[in-house]
Amino acid sequence: MNVIITGASSGIGRETALSLARKGHALVLAARRDNLISELAMECLKLGAKAAIPVPCDVTQPSDIQRIVDAIPGLPNGETLVLINNAGYANFETFSGSPIEAQLDQIEVNLFGTMRVTKAILPFMLEAKAGKIINVSSIASTVEFVGGSGYAVSKAGMSKFGRILAKEVRDQGIAVTNVHPGATDTEIWDHVGGGPDPGKMMPASAIADALVWVTELPFDRTVEEITLMPPLGFV
Repeated sequence: MNVIITGASSGIGRETALSLARKGHALVLAARRDNLISELAMECLKLGAKAAIPVPCDVTQPSDIQRIVDAIPGLPNGETLVLINNAGYANFETFSGSPIEAQLDQIEVNLFGTMRVTKAILPFMLEAKAGKIINVSSIASTVEFVGGSGYAVSKAGMSKFGRILAKEVRDQGIAVTNVHPGATDTEIWDHVGGGPDPGKMMPASAIADALVWVTELPFDRTVEEITLMPPLGFV
């Protein structure tokens, strides 16, 4: 497979890239921190990736997304294209106690960023009449919690977008899967401050395992929704 991963520099994106590299897939690694994705690309090549192309990219910027499009010709010919929409941002301040920009920024990255990247990559899949789109959403799309207004809305929109897109393109050989992780031990908690006990969260590799499984799922079946939770549930 030729796999594009946004938000590839850390957490779920990084673990997914490493796992796919070990299995010999070709990768486009997109993220804002170009030094980290450059290092990751070299590591993926050492692990056995057919290709590993680092692409500095902010998914809110159309010119950056074009860099992903420009990288596709550098991937091996004849391989099915997979897009993993993983880039995300969280700010768990309350709606009443934070600037409106703090809420809208999450929607801009998590929802609109996913839609922008998908819009840019989808024509390649439509032309090939094959492809997979995997959206890394969140259990927050269905569970309400204080401070989750912007994040939950963005992830709920992301999931709804995936469901509608699945209906639009399934008869053209394209599968769309929404993955809804519960609390996962990633850098997101460093940014927001605090969070659940890391010992009660899932490791990023657990979500990566699911993403790899969907990526490699035969085309005679599809899984449209996956929910992964820590053993203790919503922590």
